[in-house]
Amino acid sequence: MPRILQLVKLQVFVLCFSTVFIIIYINFRIINNWFNSNFLSLNLDKTHYMQLLTKHKISTQLNTEYDTKKIIQTNFVKFLGMTVDNTLSWKQHIDSIIPKLNKACFIIRRLKLYLHKNALKMVYHAFFHSVISYGLIFWGNSTNSKCVFKIQKRTIRTMMGARNRDSCRGLFKQLKIPPFYAQYIYSLVTFVVNNRKLFPDNAELYTRNNSYNLHLPLPHLTKFKKDVHFAGIKLFNHLPTSIKNTTNDTKVFKKTLKKFLMAN
Repeated sequence: MPRILQLVKLQVFVLCFSTVFIIIYINFRIINNWFNSNFLSLNLDKTHYMQLLTKHKISTQLNTEYDTKKIIQTNFVKFLGMTVDNTLSWKQHIDSIIPKLNKACFIIRRLKLYLHKNALKMVYHAFFHSVISYGLIFWGNSTNSKCVFKIQKRTIRTMMGARNRDSCRGLFKQLKIPPFYAQYIYSLVTFVVNNRKLFPDNAELYTRNNSYNLHLPLPHLTKFKKDVHFAGIKLFNHLPTSIKNTTNDTKVFKKTLKKFLMAN
């Protein structure tokens, strides 16, 4: 009996892999046909595939080919300016922006001798804020983002002429610049409000006390809790009711939310 079970499992395994290869081949044909119909060509030498995995799951090597060309597996890929890795840890992306942030800090340190504080804020937004705000809703809650916050605090201390061990809490308020995690909350909650059709509320499911809250799905993986959809709903539901009441007017909501985050 155990021998039969092993054979059955092997057959299922082979069947699953065969199905995967068929799906991959069909999708390649669809993509290639679309390229050809739009007078474009698919460069198979620069085409790779990536398996999205959980932290402890081992990657399975797939010998994928199309049109006699072997498709090589990769662990991360650059897509729309962001480096996405196969475990969605965002480590490669954060590592790629750290040199840019250090460079911005260096520029501000040099310009501090010649520019006023308001001019330094303009430099900060041009070279530092623009880098950390891009795609922040995806990678802002990564455990690897702590180093970004450290560089931001170093930059703020440089702008204000503070010492290395001085607290930055008051400095952020003086400059009216949100700390990294406050900026993450602002960006993510604003995304939720601007796309309310993607986030159903609890008005039809629960009592009036929860009518302003959005429906929070049950997570099956820890990685799902850090997803834009789940984290956005959770942060929105934790906002004070007075702020959630202003969602009908986006400008008022953004202004109220920013004021609340800067005060807390």
